[in-house]
Amino acid sequence: MTSAYPPVDAGLPETVTPEGPESSITPEEPAAVPEPPAAAPKPPVTGDQAVDEAMELVSDASGADLDFQLEAYESAHQTLQDRLADVES
Repeated sequence: MTSAYPPVDAGLPETVTPEGPESSITPEEPAAVPEPPAAAPKPPVTGDQAVDEAMELVSDASGADLDFQLEAYESAHQTLQDRLADVES
């Protein structure tokens, strides 16, 4: 039985394998390892202890794992909202 389809490798270029030191093919260089992010600058002192602690927590979260960052940002957000509510009343 003869197939109506051409052979799988029909029309494809031959595979060339490098042999010997005269080959112009060089192995890929390893990917560069990214440097860790620089430490966040320390926040300025506001004079309000709760705000200063919230800002310090956010600064410390820089470069930490995402779960810690999320907790730090949510905590700071809540603290800052509470302080603004105190000021408005």
